[in-house]
Amino acid sequence: MLEIDPELWPLRFDFLSSRNVILSLFIVLFPVLYILSFGLKVVCNIYIKIFFFYIFFISISVFWSDSVEDTLLAIIGIWSGFIVSIYIGRNYSLTSIVYSMVYSMLLVCFLSSILFLLNSDIALNDELFFRFKGIINHSQRFALQLAFVSIISFIYFWNSGNKFFLYSSIIFSFFIILTFTRAWTTFYVLTIILYIFNSINYRRKFYLVVLSLAFLPFVLNYSILDLYQRSDSDITELSGRSQLWNILYSDISDSPMLGHGFGSFREGVFQVNSWLPAHAHNMWLHLMYETGIFGTIILNVFIFISFFWRSRISDAVLKDIIKYLTFFILLSSLTGVILGRLIGPVYILYLSILFNISSNKN
Repeated sequence: MLEIDPELWPLRFDFLSSRNVILSLFIVLFPVLYILSFGLKVVCNIYIKIFFFYIFFISISVFWSDSVEDTLLAIIGIWSGFIVSIYIGRNYSLTSIVYSMVYSMLLVCFLSSILFLLNSDIALNDELFFRFKGIINHSQRFALQLAFVSIISFIYFWNSGNKFFLYSSIIFSFFIILTFTRAWTTFYVLTIILYIFNSINYRRKFYLVVLSLAFLPFVLNYSILDLYQRSDSDITELSGRSQLWNILYSDISDSPMLGHGFGSFREGVFQVNSWLPAHAHNMWLHLMYETGIFGTIILNVFIFISFFWRSRISDAVLKDIIKYLTFFILLSSLTGVILGRLIGPVYILYLSILFNISSNKN
């Protein structure tokens, strides 16, 4: 084997085995490749620019974190999801995107039902009570995706009268109930009710309020909190979430501006009884812990711009989709991490719709 004399050839490449060096090269090269692929015109879009800056920030934040081994893959996944979302949003109409969402989710429901019939243990979470997850790896993720697509389907039906979207929304709602995810189901129902209430005339609003008041004694007598109670948890502590949040407060104060670095949560010692959470079960606390005030503000600006961006759209359906999807995300962020963590279908779908609007394809 040929050996090179270090004195004659002093340049060595051992540094490439360093995680930080690889990440540095990635941070430098990826924006360059992105600009070469899409051009400066796309980069200069204020909406895309904010999210671009957010991903760039969390990539740099890994340097000051004791992150898990898969953090680099998570960063690459978010960058890739960002690129895919831009491509979908700028090359396909909103109608095409929505139909693709609905058909894909119907296929997932169908395959999940087949899996349940063949092997119910695989289709359920490994817990003491029935929680349907189908072919998705967790019932909560399944419910989140179902709720997201169902909201869009219902808005399309309400405005177009196309019963395909109504039947799809009913199917999705049925599977959401099967997941027994208390928070997602509640936030989904609240979003649909709010949309219906804002879409009907004042007389029907009056009837709806009267009907709701008529059922109030029944709800109070039944004790609606029993629906949220699990056999191994205390509802007043939100199944341990409130204890977790109390632990997080002191850790956030240790590095409030820049946080502990993206992906650092899973390296923290956050144990509540026998529960080792993978995330903070609150998007804002999770962002504050990992990215600090700076990163949290960047993502907040992105979310709220997505809400106010609809004022530039002439299509009323598009306005409603953005308004109520953002409302659902904000509600869901109280008990989960929808954006700002790992890339996922909801992440990509939300970005695709926003980038579709920003590219004026509708």
